[in-house]
Amino acid sequence: MPGFIFNCWNVVTSWIIDNSARTVVLGHGMKQNLIDTKNSDPDKVDIIPIWARPEFTPRDTNKIKVKEKFGIKSDNLLILFAGNIGIMQPVSPVIKAAENLKDKDATFLFLGGGVGMKSLSDTIVEKGLSNVKILPYQPMDDFINLLSASDACLVTLADGMEKLSVPSRAMTFMSAGKPILAMMNLKSDIAILIKDGNCGLVSDCFEGLIKNIENIVENPNQLVKMGKNAREKYERDYSKAKIISEFDALFSKI
Repeated sequence: MPGFIFNCWNVVTSWIIDNSARTVVLGHGMKQNLIDTKNSDPDKVDIIPIWARPEFTPRDTNKIKVKEKFGIKSDNLLILFAGNIGIMQPVSPVIKAAENLKDKDATFLFLGGGVGMKSLSDTIVEKGLSNVKILPYQPMDDFINLLSASDACLVTLADGMEKLSVPSRAMTFMSAGKPILAMMNLKSDIAILIKDGNCGLVSDCFEGLIKNIENIVENPNQLVKMGKNAREKYERDYSKAKIISEFDALFSKI
């Protein structure tokens, strides 16, 4: 029965797309997926990315005070993973990296929820990782302070999902002027924009993630430049005003 339902759904969605004036997707991977699986006309598929929700601006904060409030060593780099933890956002490679980097001056903070949070918490206790902390979703003021106090933000995407998903949390981090540590397929949209904008570091395996984190721990000054690049790229290509103008231009052509 599930296979029958899937086939029916596929027929219906293919018909809808075929009979639509335009189809809007969030990234190149999604567009290619429609071409490959729905035989979509590439000239009728438009790529308009999502803006940050919420959308922030960089701001100064007392990093030491924020870190002390949440039990984070004041002299450690704060590497933030914020959002849902699920099938598409694997964190086990990050834990492997944290285990290998437990003697480095870096703290990994997982802030959020999702089906993977309980397993993550159990793993941290089992491995005795004092350099990894977990917090549930926080009030907006506390979230903004933690984001502002972070030195880099983690974005992960399961291999194979690059044609189905574009992690919107990357836009939120970029809007706040934070460099991104991405672990995902190197051909994914987020990986490509990070490289193009020089606003973070990308790897497709936990060994590469370890190397990238060692890099920023030993050379933290590069994070400032990458953070500025992230904000500039967000303003130029992904801000709410920019994306709305792209939709406006699309509607004008239909």
